[in-house]
Amino acid sequence: MQACKSNMLAIIEQTDVEHDCYMNNTAQFVMLILLKGCLDVGAVYLCYLKPLQSFLNMCSVSIVLVDLILLVFMSATLWLDVHTSHMALCFIMAHFSAAYSALPVPMFFLGILDYYLQWAGRKCFKLVRNTVLILLMWAIAGIYAHATVNSKLQELERSARYLVCEIQESQVVAYSVFALTTLVFFALLPYLPWIPQWVNEADRICKAREERTEAKTSDLLAEDITCTKEDFAMPRPSMHISLILGFGVFWIPYLAVTMLCIVLEFGIPAYISVNLLWVQCLNSLLAGTVFWLESDTVGPYCTLPDNVCLWQAYWHLSRGTEVNLLLPVTVFNPSKGKRSTPFYI
Repeated sequence: MQACKSNMLAIIEQTDVEHDCYMNNTAQFVMLILLKGCLDVGAVYLCYLKPLQSFLNMCSVSIVLVDLILLVFMSATLWLDVHTSHMALCFIMAHFSAAYSALPVPMFFLGILDYYLQWAGRKCFKLVRNTVLILLMWAIAGIYAHATVNSKLQELERSARYLVCEIQESQVVAYSVFALTTLVFFALLPYLPWIPQWVNEADRICKAREERTEAKTSDLLAEDITCTKEDFAMPRPSMHISLILGFGVFWIPYLAVTMLCIVLEFGIPAYISVNLLWVQCLNSLLAGTVFWLESDTVGPYCTLPDNVCLWQAYWHLSRGTEVNLLLPVTVFNPSKGKRSTPFYI
């Protein structure tokens, strides 16, 4: 594949008469989209995806469905004759890559809108609203693809004869990954000596919360609540550094691999780069931003959709909250003979 600005040339067939070499790459392109399907499954497992919880989660489901359609279409070309197969494959790849390349910008702004409405408490008709917006987004992407795509096979004569197809990359995905990686790297660079201890402390806090959740009884006496926080010699990170660290701990492998592809100038079609990992990384970015904005008023107990990043643990890491006092505790007042209102300690 040969990169050219936001477009690239995919080699579908290569013929070298001088060296008696012929290569048909149709099966390789089908395998590529099949590997993306496996990546989708892995992302669903890693991110504990709950489809109806947010707009971006519903976008993830829509991408899985469109990937499945793309896989069926591309697989069908394997049973056609060579000439028809190449024309059909070029048509499919060109249109789908153009449609996928149109998704990131509207997806980003609609994701912000969804989190804003969630933050403002306006959740009416959420499922219907998100479904309509996703259908509209894909419809606009399809119209854009139909209007801009060049799906004709091109023949190039160099040292060999090539049949190539012009497909689009997603520059938005590349720029966003570059920006996020740069932000995480330079934000955490001054704190490198303390990062291992901060991560270990956040893991300890998270495990302590889980153990308290499992061992928690229905009624607890106030005098039974004790503080057994371990000494933490290193300085604690500020809130924004702590949350950036929480984001980076989970997403740095994805960001690093994608950055490596960008630096080495690997051409990645838009229908590959716009995937569930990118969508969920964007989801974590927006969730972390909302968590940061809300944490000043409601602490770590803001009502956010489930997310893969451990925002609460990293909030406590920054504030230095005692491990035993991280969960809501219902205090029983024997003099009144009934439970008082639960409160957070």
